[in-house]
Amino acid sequence: MSDVKNQKERALKEVKAFKEVFSSESGKVVLEKLEHVCHFRQSMINEREDVSMLPFKEGQRNVYLFIQYMLNYDTSILMDENKKTVEY
Repeated sequence: MSDVKNQKERALKEVKAFKEVFSSESGKVVLEKLEHVCHFRQSMINEREDVSMLPFKEGQRNVYLFIQYMLNYDTSILMDENKKTVEY
């Protein structure tokens, strides 16, 4: 089996796992909590906080954004046999 095919199969398995986990009722609760604790809808700049916390909070936000990316990923892209690379 080619490396590209292995990468596609692994990526497809990962995307499906994210969708399965976060589409459950428990997953939805966790996702809602992560939205809050990862500061998704909040400004990263807050006068009352130490500026050194900005990179940490941005890292948390990036984790949430990655989860959203995986949940919204179009799996048909990974199943397209004509594609030569994995794009996620």
